[in-house]
Amino acid sequence: MFNKLLLVFSFCAFILSKKAVIVDDAKDIPKHNPDLALIGRYERINDDDVLIYSDYCETEDDNDSRYSYFDLKSQQPAETLLAISEDELSKLKVEKERSQEELAESSKCFKVSQYWKYQALIAYAAYFINGSDILPSLTYLVSNGPKYDSYIGERNGITYSVKSEIDTTCEDYYYFWESVFHNGIVDQSCIPEDFTNIPGYNYEYWYGKPRPEGSPPRVEEECVDGGGAFNPQFKGYGRGSITGGNITTLKEAITKYGPVLITQVSYAIDDSTQPDGFILYNKHIPDQKL
Repeated sequence: MFNKLLLVFSFCAFILSKKAVIVDDAKDIPKHNPDLALIGRYERINDDDVLIYSDYCETEDDNDSRYSYFDLKSQQPAETLLAISEDELSKLKVEKERSQEELAESSKCFKVSQYWKYQALIAYAAYFINGSDILPSLTYLVSNGPKYDSYIGERNGITYSVKSEIDTTCEDYYYFWESVFHNGIVDQSCIPEDFTNIPGYNYEYWYGKPRPEGSPPRVEEECVDGGGAFNPQFKGYGRGSITGGNITTLKEAITKYGPVLITQVSYAIDDSTQPDGFILYNKHIPDQKL
């Protein structure tokens, strides 16, 4: 079974609403279709940096759906598992080994550096989509992400939307894909990595010490030090996934989306001593270099 994370294009406005299908018994529900790529929809961020949760497309029977789907069966499977040739890969910025200084900085902002694997996924996908050699700036995505959450409360027959601050720190960070969807990505040549303004930078925990709070200041939407014109790419892009796939599904996904990130795989090994003639194994694949 493959569970792949893809960079895919998903706009709520482009997805048709649909009614729920009523069945009399659970056995009437079709088996899982491994060719369906599930595409997440992401919350809108308004001009006040507040996440707006009501932006999902609603189905006709008022059941909102937070996902859209694409049937990969329409894709001709790729001939190989290489979305980008090895010669092209070697020339990309994302292929460059991280310096000792970068590795040291990552330890000072651990939660943000955990998104390196998605940073790499986006970099490879950007090249696959339009030939852009980009190393996304995490500083831009973290700093210009949502600053406030909101929740709904009702009092005296009136519904209120209450704004609350989001903690975006080196110890707590969860809104990476919302920022990608809303802000797009810029190269580090435009906005270099600098985690020092993120709350909790170089934080050292000990028992009873308060955890970092707050969020970093927004970075100016302009390139620094002559880094060229500020031109974010891939606004409206997000992450999709496939479960229960196979090698054919994987090749179909590569044809459609390019690079994928595999996080779990199931495989069978022949064993004549078993009732079914094989043993099924499930293996989680840790962080990988795509």
